[in-house]
Amino acid sequence: MKHKATGRPRGRPVKLPPDLPEQIMRDLESRMDAATRLVEPQQKAMSKRLSVSRSSLRRKIEVLRKDGFIETKYIPSETDSGNIRRVYKLLKSPADLHVGS
Repeated sequence: MKHKATGRPRGRPVKLPPDLPEQIMRDLESRMDAATRLVEPQQKAMSKRLSVSRSSLRRKIEVLRKDGFIETKYIPSETDSGNIRRVYKLLKSPADLHVGS
């Protein structure tokens, strides 16, 4: 049964896409600053683009972090507000996901 407001089916998908880590890496790489290899997480927008829940996305990102594909950095914001931004630094490319397999 489809949800009236969004038209999307109710509940979670039957299973996650098998290439979700590669999709995450490609999405991050497409938005990455080439000079610094840093990218803003934007997990809410990325979960919509990839059609997965934010919790599933966070779990896969944590696996990518543990496997050495992504590093979390904390950078002071440009203003003097004392805020800190969280960004990801891509250490490997999406093509490297298949090398270890």
